[in-house]
Amino acid sequence: MCRRSVRGVSQLLELVVTNPNRSAVDMKFIVHIWDAVTRWCQEQFDARKGVKFLGLGEFTMRHDIIGNMDFWNPMFVLSEGFARAHGLHDRRPKTQAEAVDNVEIDMSKIAQMTTDALGEVIGREVVENALLDIVDRIGDACSDAAVGVVTLDFKFGKLLCENKSLEFIFGSPGTASQAAKQPNAKPPGTASSTRGGGGGGGAPPPSRGSDGGRSVKSDATSLDLTGSAIARRKGDAPMQRPHRPHVKRAVKVRVRA
Repeated sequence: MCRRSVRGVSQLLELVVTNPNRSAVDMKFIVHIWDAVTRWCQEQFDARKGVKFLGLGEFTMRHDIIGNMDFWNPMFVLSEGFARAHGLHDRRPKTQAEAVDNVEIDMSKIAQMTTDALGEVIGREVVENALLDIVDRIGDACSDAAVGVVTLDFKFGKLLCENKSLEFIFGSPGTASQAAKQPNAKPPGTASSTRGGGGGGGAPPPSRGSDGGRSVKSDATSLDLTGSAIARRKGDAPMQRPHRPHVKRAVKVRVRA
């Protein structure tokens, strides 16, 4: 059987435009609606709030305290109703308690943000119907065995689904994985390796030094550091003197006649 994949939001949005259930928008409108809702979600994360995403699940946070350090880790909790309706399961089930309030999507605010971006008035119902159709198409794509792999960029992370196994990976720098920082605390997303249980947080942001934000990795690259070895370019002087065996000098002996 030929398997196809949905590897981008644009493909998903095209499915909504060509086969809508409730909405009646073209690509220009739905692209701006999607951009507005992801930006709005990021604003909630920055304010340390979670988001109830229209029956898909909840983008939220957990709060871990280890010693005198606070960890705010983003996590995605898949809706049980959505999972049952589409025969899906959460690849990394969450057992941690949610530590922030989760709010419903503000359709009026999304409509205003879309209107400002487009320069055309977009109503609240248009936005809501488009977003509901997007969530429906996410479920259809994830549950269709012929689709194979689903990869959707939410800008603050990526939704991945394969063989009806779904997970959400946070991690883009400056987004949900770094939201809600505390003074002298590690940024959200760094405690998943310390506390078990799947976490839902993605890879931690790059380490920051006292040089104003350059990462350790970039510094290592600029200095030709690779792991514990120091790489030498062709033509560079050797790191140490070559070994030469010690040979005693010959001594001339004069014999008197």
